[in-house]
Amino acid sequence: MEFMERLEGIPSLYRWLAIPGFVVLMAALYWYFLYQPYIEEIDGAAREVSPPNGKRWKSISGLPHKLDTFKAQVSDLEARLHTSVAGIARKP
Repeated sequence: MEFMERLEGIPSLYRWLAIPGFVVLMAALYWYFLYQPYIEEIDGAAREVSPPNGKRWKSISGLPHKLDTFKAQVSDLEARLHTSVAGIARKP
């Protein structure tokens, strides 16, 4: 009963402000202990997967030279596709 009497001594505004304060405290603790380690793990994995910008642009800079080869492969694959589709369409 002593606890309840001490609560009655606290102004009602402070008692009502304690509820949102407790909710904010729980959300902050959840984020700190449960969510933040996942963020750090995701950031570490992203750093491992993507190289620094300089290396990425160097690897991409060789792509225009391969464009003609790619276009030839695409046209060959399209021709093979049309041949296959025509063969399938002929079969009853």
